[in-house]
Amino acid sequence: MPKLKIYADTNIYSRPFDNLNLLDIKLESEACLSIFKLSLLNKIILYSSDILKLEIVRAPADKKIQLYKNISLCHKNIAQTDQVKARAKKLMAWYKIQARDALHAASAISAKVDIFLTCDYDLIKRLQDCKQIKTVNPVNFILLYAYSFKNN
Repeated sequence: MPKLKIYADTNIYSRPFDNLNLLDIKLESEACLSIFKLSLLNKIILYSSDILKLEIVRAPADKKIQLYKNISLCHKNIAQTDQVKARAKKLMAWYKIQARDALHAASAISAKVDIFLTCDYDLIKRLQDCKQIKTVNPVNFILLYAYSFKNN
């Protein structure tokens, strides 16, 4: 079975640093850490992008070092080309999403990843009809795909 190609937006890398007293945040954090471990073990191919790196540069200083450690687990980077920007503009219009979210989704589509991971439930809902990309919460990703990683 080929390795799944995964693109994760910035909130996936940030989730472990959020308020873990909330159950949904705690579950998402654990799922994100599991995804990072899968990348470290080369069980998935994890993609970064220029928009992801830009958002990390703009992160608070206390989070930035950890975010860079997490992003270092990525295997490939998706450049913000004119094609990605044009696709992002279309996604903004079609799905009524914000510019940064559109750049993340366009990057994922451009790389032809299997799964676009985000903790943004509104974004997942807005992209649910997008045939070009499957957008999933990290907890659902682990629940849906954990079995396939047992024997790899």
